[in-house]
Amino acid sequence: MPERILIIDDEPHLVITLEEILRQEGYEVDSARTGKEALEKLRHAPYDVAIIDHHLPDGTGLSLQSEIEKIQPTPATVLLTGYASIETAIEALRRGVSDYLFKPAHPEELKRSVRQALERKKISEAVTLQRKMELLYQVGRSITGETESDAFLKNLVEKLSEVLALPRCLLFLLTEEREALVLNASNVPVEREVRIPVRRGVIYDLLHEGKEVVIDDAQKDRRLPSLLKKLHLRSMLIVPILLRGNLLGVLSVDSGEAPHRFTESEVKLVRFIADQAAVGIENIRFCQRERDKAKEFGLLAEIATTGTELHEERAILNLAIEKAVSLMRVDAGTVFLIDPERWIPTLSVSRGPSLAPTGRPKPLSPRGLEGMIALSQKPWAIPNIGSEKKLPPSERGRLKGWASYLGVPLVYKGTTRGILSIATRQPRSFVPREIALMNSIAHQVALTIENVRLYKLNRAHQEELRQLSLKVLSTQEDERRRISRELHDAMGQGLLALKLHLEILADQIPPEMASQREEIGEAHAIATQTIEEIRRLVADLRPLKLDDLGLVPTLRGLIKDFSRKFKIRTTLKRVKLYRRLPSDMETMIYRIVQEALTNVAKHARATQVSIWLERIEEQVRVRVIDNGVGFDATTLARRRARRFGLVGIQERVDLMGGVFQILSCRGRGTELRVELPFEPAVQRPEWLPPPSGPELRREPISTKATKRPLSIRRPRRLPPH
Repeated sequence: MPERILIIDDEPHLVITLEEILRQEGYEVDSARTGKEALEKLRHAPYDVAIIDHHLPDGTGLSLQSEIEKIQPTPATVLLTGYASIETAIEALRRGVSDYLFKPAHPEELKRSVRQALERKKISEAVTLQRKMELLYQVGRSITGETESDAFLKNLVEKLSEVLALPRCLLFLLTEEREALVLNASNVPVEREVRIPVRRGVIYDLLHEGKEVVIDDAQKDRRLPSLLKKLHLRSMLIVPILLRGNLLGVLSVDSGEAPHRFTESEVKLVRFIADQAAVGIENIRFCQRERDKAKEFGLLAEIATTGTELHEERAILNLAIEKAVSLMRVDAGTVFLIDPERWIPTLSVSRGPSLAPTGRPKPLSPRGLEGMIALSQKPWAIPNIGSEKKLPPSERGRLKGWASYLGVPLVYKGTTRGILSIATRQPRSFVPREIALMNSIAHQVALTIENVRLYKLNRAHQEELRQLSLKVLSTQEDERRRISRELHDAMGQGLLALKLHLEILADQIPPEMASQREEIGEAHAIATQTIEEIRRLVADLRPLKLDDLGLVPTLRGLIKDFSRKFKIRTTLKRVKLYRRLPSDMETMIYRIVQEALTNVAKHARATQVSIWLERIEEQVRVRVIDNGVGFDATTLARRRARRFGLVGIQERVDLMGGVFQILSCRGRGTELRVELPFEPAVQRPEWLPPPSGPELRREPISTKATKRPLSIRRPRRLPPH
């Protein structure tokens, strides 16, 4: 396509000559007599070169040059003059004129000057294209690498304004409620917030349909809102930012107070940048949503972890309200629990001034703010407290000084357990995403609080069961003690007296009564055997040494009998155990060692056993170590299910709040390790609900038995030894 040249001169013969010379070079040539006519042609059709006479009927060539520069695309210019001066030439070159020719111009000089002007225009277009490509490249990089909306949009409008050589570029985004366009980025400082309500109109309809809007004179265009006209703009291009048919915002460029004609290439460039901006904005919003989700999940996990680790309602409420105030960027927040039966606040935690009802705790009023939230079990967002008609005057007075409020209920299985509320000093509309976040926090708090309550209730039941089991064991030991005392004091003493009488009777029978003496001897042997059996039963039921002498002497007696009976060398060693232990602990340790030795005799096939008693700070450690065959410790769980001895030891240790371990390996023996605290740590619950059923009255169990004195008649003389 041939280059187009416009000759602007009021001398007809010169114009004809110049047209003939340039047409012979293959150019398409047109002419204008005045500057006004030239500007009209330049606005309606593009030209590559403009040859301008310095003296025109309606002005100078330099003034016309200034007007031509405002037209896009701008042609290269060559200035013709018959009155040459150095000042004029310098001024022309300063204003961007490509060349300066004198009348009458030589044809070769004219051709050379036109070629130079065309080359200069091509270089200028190449530079402009390169700048556009750099802009597109930077926008593409921003889309893939930028995760902050402000930085991305700021860079975009600055680069677009620089490439288009226009003074101002503004980017507006639609609010989440889709009720207004808010200025988010500008390449020039804007003194105040620009918020344009979205109303149905020509411009909104065009933008929603994806069409750009070109405005030649913004001050006279009635479609524009008055807020934009206050920015002192003239020509303006507005392009919608659309993504999958949804309007995200608008991108506008304007020429300030000077007029400007937007070309098709400029509109295409701005539209392309708007499309890229839509992708970038969506990517950034997606990243922001993911970050918000990560923060939300992290917060919910932190609340659950706090409940699991601390089991304290106040710690959970402190963490929840602190994170809620921080994430929502509000001025104050309060969370409080209520008694689900009486609807009375029980525990309250605040950040900043408290938002909960003040004064003496009393049931929530159904007409009060918190009462309505608790009854409806739905969140209540109030953008402007002063103008909220549903709010009673008393509640507005209580919340005086606060502008916006958001309250959500803590609901668990259809029961309201508390209220979580936040407030701001400045009016604010809480968007659905923020309300959903508060709902998530409230739900997690309610769930965690309920888990803590159930945990404490379970611990209380476990402690009650433990105390009951200890009482059963204590009663069992008392009964063993009573029976062993009865056997020892009554039957044992009676049999011993019988044995002595039989010995005396044997001495009094004459030798010739051999059959009678033999009968008495057999009775004496039976009495002796019975006495030994009673002694063994007494030792198994409750060694009397344990009450009278203590644990260590009793264990020494147990070890001596065990070594003699099973031919296994057994030793007892004690470390830092110089005083007697509590009675229940001595009994527990004795039974554990007794059961452990029984297991060694049955299963270990050992030749040596060591028993260690150690006091380590506030606990006692018992270790029973043998050199037997051992076993695979990985099968311990199955072994415990079949062997009642290990199960009994485990239960006894658990009741005392201790630790039970078994260390073993095939061919390397076994170590049984028990650690018992002097005072088991028991967590008492702060508050427990009353029992649902009738209260059970537990009568104390008396473990004291009434002992009857045994009258034994002593023999007159002892039998000979």
